[in-house]
Amino acid sequence: RTVEELEWLKQRYGAQRFFFTDECVALSPAKRLCQQIIDKKLDIKWTCEMRFEKHLTRELLASMRDAGCLKIVFGLESFNQRVMDFMKKGIKQEWVRRIVGDCVDLGIAVHCYIIVGFPTEKEEEARETMNFIVENERLHGSYGFSCQPCLFDLEKEAPIMSDPGSYGIRRIMRPSAEDLSLGFFYEVSEGMTPDEAERLYQHINEKVSEVVCELPFNYSMADGLLYIARAKAQEVREPQPAGSS
Repeated sequence: RTVEELEWLKQRYGAQRFFFTDECVALSPAKRLCQQIIDKKLDIKWTCEMRFEKHLTRELLASMRDAGCLKIVFGLESFNQRVMDFMKKGIKQEWVRRIVGDCVDLGIAVHCYIIVGFPTEKEEEARETMNFIVENERLHGSYGFSCQPCLFDLEKEAPIMSDPGSYGIRRIMRPSAEDLSLGFFYEVSEGMTPDEAERLYQHINEKVSEVVCELPFNYSMADGLLYIARAKAQEVREPQPAGSS
């Protein structure tokens, strides 16, 4: 069904570039979709959102590339294993390393969202996440890479709100002057305070900005997709001479 709709959009409107807005594309449907795109020679370019899953293999990533995938958006959040486990993300550091390495090898651009100040997170744990980005020249130097640090915000209806004590949150306060706000002030029993997290977030944001240019890839996923598509097309038109790097 999805491939039929893509075909129709391409024929009807000339659309050739797509952003699949599923927050987490599952692996089995991704495998089927890619094979159908390849079989039909659809010749489209696209990006999507996925998790750093154990079974996101190099083989599947190669199939995605061959089907026109130019970039994958990942919610890394943290590279510290304790924090990832505390978030119940169900991913391992070694999977992250392997997947980003495979993406770079295969020419698929990567975007990483990271969170600073998740409850109980310590400064050194947040810096481990920062260092994974800023010290990995092969990753942040790859064409199309982008990374957006975000400051943790406690919001209404978040899963944490059902049991804040288990996340080290001891007190929650609604902003008195902002009764329509979805966010809350809070105090923690361990880890960085919200003020400490905000200061560290500013530092991490500056450090990431030193190695990741905001324009065009951090500014807009959609615009960035167009830049990557154009660059890939240019590579096809102007192949590198044999023996060049």
